[in-house]
Amino acid sequence: MRKKKKLALIALLLLFILSSFIYLFFNIKEIKIIDMKVNVSDRIGFDVTTSYLNFGNVPPGSSSKRTIVIKNHYDFDIALYILVFGKIKNYVKIDKPFFIIKPDEKKGIDITVKVPVDAEKQEIRGKAVIIIRRI
Repeated sequence: MRKKKKLALIALLLLFILSSFIYLFFNIKEIKIIDMKVNVSDRIGFDVTTSYLNFGNVPPGSSSKRTIVIKNHYDFDIALYILVFGKIKNYVKIDKPFFIIKPDEKKGIDITVKVPVDAEKQEIRGKAVIIIRRI
């Protein structure tokens, strides 16, 4: 009897994992990975490159903000999730890390890097991962 319960529990768990994977796989439309960089420096400087998020040269105790604009090109609502990885994660604040965009709608997302007063001069890097999912 115990063996049947264990097998049923394992089968149920595998079914749950498989259905979760299928749900996520078919609903995720895009995953974008964006490089991020900030230089902790005594001088202020900026870089307007669009190939990655460069917050420029930021002195300790200061901050720098970049705005990215995302447009929904699909004919259905999408949900966006923004995650930050790497050393830069400790310095980044995203105004809205999750939100919904309707078809043909644009939304701007402010991403701010705040450098602590006691930060050492260095280059800090990381990645922003944007997950776009159909809802």
